[in-house]
Amino acid sequence: MFDPSQCDLCGDCFVKCFYIDYDRKKARREMAALIAGERAEILSQCFTCIACNEYCPNGANPFDRISELQDKYQTLDIPEFKEDLYCGIYYMPNVIEKGNPDKPVMSLCCMSWEAHDFNSENDDILKDYNGIWKLGPEKTIFEGQMFEGITKVRGGKYFCVTGMMHIGRDIGSNGRLAPHVRRLVDSLSKLGKDEIIIAHDDGYAMLKAKVPEFGIELPFKPVHILEYIRDYLKGHLHRVCKLHKKIAYQRPCSSRYIPGIDLVLDEIFDIIGVNRVARKYDRENAICCDGSDAQYSQMERIKSLQEKNVLDALKHGAEAMIFLCPMCYATLGPKAQKKGMSPIFVSDLCRMALGEKPFPA
Repeated sequence: MFDPSQCDLCGDCFVKCFYIDYDRKKARREMAALIAGERAEILSQCFTCIACNEYCPNGANPFDRISELQDKYQTLDIPEFKEDLYCGIYYMPNVIEKGNPDKPVMSLCCMSWEAHDFNSENDDILKDYNGIWKLGPEKTIFEGQMFEGITKVRGGKYFCVTGMMHIGRDIGSNGRLAPHVRRLVDSLSKLGKDEIIIAHDDGYAMLKAKVPEFGIELPFKPVHILEYIRDYLKGHLHRVCKLHKKIAYQRPCSSRYIPGIDLVLDEIFDIIGVNRVARKYDRENAICCDGSDAQYSQMERIKSLQEKNVLDALKHGAEAMIFLCPMCYATLGPKAQKKGMSPIFVSDLCRMALGEKPFPA
């Protein structure tokens, strides 16, 4: 939630942004316009990566104000088919894959979470399969000993709506998405579990960082997928064989709302023996995969940043590019593959350390 009382108009939020070129004077002027509720230039220039929230030294959360006003003034150039695709998610079929009732439940949000074979002729994300986003024909990434017996749920009523910010929709408590957030909490609550694993970073960010703004008290504890994986690995250290690989990590935009999760990821990498290369576009300086086309009219600019992102990983010696978000995986995975780096989900990387899968040649 944006807190204007914490904004001192220092301009850091926009001066540090990789997507715009504002000097401090212009940054301060734009921020003042946002506080006043005006249709500022930044509303059409913002790529919705949430970085400005993390750049703000005072915790004012400027992106939350940007998101609110982007929705109010409809400033993003989103094609109609993109609007239809996102909005159709609410009506996707709901699926419950029942497992062992004594095992945890995991919410997969709205995605089928299937891994894509980037060696196939078609490197594009496959869409609109019964209204569910799919990432390709391979088996799901949530298999193996870590996920044995887990009940998995997905569908429209489990959609976290966080990704709607990428098409200029306000995900705050006063926005039009508020009823959908309440439906999400109700749907998860009806599963009757004290803890629910949240497979999508977006979903965890919504439940931990945004839902409290709605005045909603969760009757269950959300567990980030990385927390679950870390704890599993700690309990099965005797099975872990360190990989001794250099990897680059593509940080999801939603992680800006939950920066502490990055430390959990570092614990996982330490356990399985991979070196997260210290590159330019990582951690606080991570850049969006731009897979959602928030600025659809600026595709050349988007492609340039995607290329810089992948080349940055390659330059620092990464043998693989590691993903947590399926959109990031579908967008940057093919580009990483073509540069000689294997695109791998975090869960699959850990399965390699557990001896269930080989590390790609």
